[in-house]
Amino acid sequence: MDIRNIAKEYLLKQGYESDSIDYIFNNENSIVEDSYSKKILLKDRLLVVDRSSDMVIKDVSFKDEMGEFFEIYKHGKDYVIWGEIEIIYLTEELKIKWSFSSRDIFVRRDNKKAIALTEKDIIVTDWLGWCYHIGYDGELISELRVYEDWLA
Repeated sequence: MDIRNIAKEYLLKQGYESDSIDYIFNNENSIVEDSYSKKILLKDRLLVVDRSSDMVIKDVSFKDEMGEFFEIYKHGKDYVIWGEIEIIYLTEELKIKWSFSSRDIFVRRDNKKAIALTEKDIIVTDWLGWCYHIGYDGELISELRVYEDWLA
C-alpha cells in the first residue's frame, strides 16, 4: 500500500477530518526509507511505517516545536528536519538532539531553496537574508547577511 494512504488511514483514526489531511502532507523530501521502515514527515509530526506490515509503529509529535516542518534528510543514522522556524536534529531513535532557530522564518524571498546539507555543515537562509552555517553538533559556525531587506 502507498505510504501516503497508510498515513491518511492512521490520521483518520486519530480524529483528523478527511478534507484537512491533505494540507498536512509535505510535497518534497518528506519521506526517508531504510531497510525496516519508511518515515513520513508531516507538518507537525513524523510517522514511522513498518515496511513488512505497512502499519504506523511510531508517531513523533512536533506540536511543542515552532512552526511547520517541510523536509527530512538522512544524515548517517540520524535525521535533519527543515522547518519554517527551526532546524531539528533527530537521533536514530527519533529523539531531538538539538534545534536551531534564526531571526526569521527559514524561507528565501527569491524562492530558491533555503537549506543545503554538506558533508561538514547545514547551510540555511532566513527571510531577512541571513545565511547560517550550522555544524551537525548544533553549533553555529558562522552567519552572514547575504541580502538586505530593501534588495529583496
